Amino acid sequence: MGVFLVRGMRWVLRAGWAVAVLLGLNEGTLIESLGGQMPGQEGAFEQKAILEKGSSESGWHSPGSRGSEGISRGKSGGAGGETEPLAEGVRALTRALQDPDAGVRESAVYALRSMGRAAKDSIPALGEAVRDRDGYVRAIAGRTLARFGEAAVPTLAALLKDRRPEVRLVAAEALRTMEVEAKGAVESLAQALRDSSPAVRETAAHALRNLGPEAQPAIPALQEAVADQDGYVRSAAARALVRIGPASLPALGELLRHPDERVRRVAAEAMQTIGVETTDARMK
Repeated sequence: MGVFLVRGMRWVLRAGWAVAVLLGLNEGTLIESLGGQMPGQEGAFEQKAILEKGSSESGWHSPGSRGSEGISRGKSGGAGGETEPLAEGVRALTRALQDPDAGVRESAVYALRSMGRAAKDSIPALGEAVRDRDGYVRAIAGRTLARFGEAAVPTLAALLKDRRPEVRLVAAEALRTMEVEAKGAVESLAQALRDSSPAVRETAAHALRNLGPEAQPAIPALQEAVADQDGYVRSAAARALVRIGPASLPALGELLRHPDERVRRVAAEAMQTIGVETTDARMK
């Protein structure tokens, strides 16, 4: 785990430097933003930790997020001059996703992630990056797509049909983290409940669970998944039906006649939870 953390931080620093160069920041400005130290100098990690602490996702801002935040303020304030350099940076980073070096591709993804939704034009290229031969690039590209919200749903939904299970898993995980913003992928996630990979099926069930009542069209597929041969998939599907609420009761009721006692037990427990939650809601 420590190796991945160090690797990630190394590329975070490089990505931030790349963004600064693309946006035309001079060396003095960048050194000042890093607490007076160049990337790679002693204490750089500590300086970045102080500057970037506080991200809602992991306790750290993505590389260059302070710079991109400033650009957003400049645009809204009428400055306007930063828009074209930012667009040029996005285009350059998008091209860098095809670089033969995995480290460069990884840094490019991090840099695009730091720009937030201003980099939404890179969605198709990031979708291709989810198919990257490097597992770390795939994972970061999926997380980056999730940050674009509903705009990235068609791309992620298409990736759920990729021939490689590792790609489908990244797409399902990205949709899971998006919660209600992934509502446009309900049909695709329902189909993923029949995936050949148990990990993909389980993650798709968790993604539907996070959608709550929005996942109601997936009830038939979730009903089938409650009878899955994999116990984790069964549990995740039952929890998704619980989150959908009373509309799931007929499907769960049918499962009480299933020949496998494990399925009947899961269905009964899910119905109990729905009943308790419904009663509690009415009493408030």
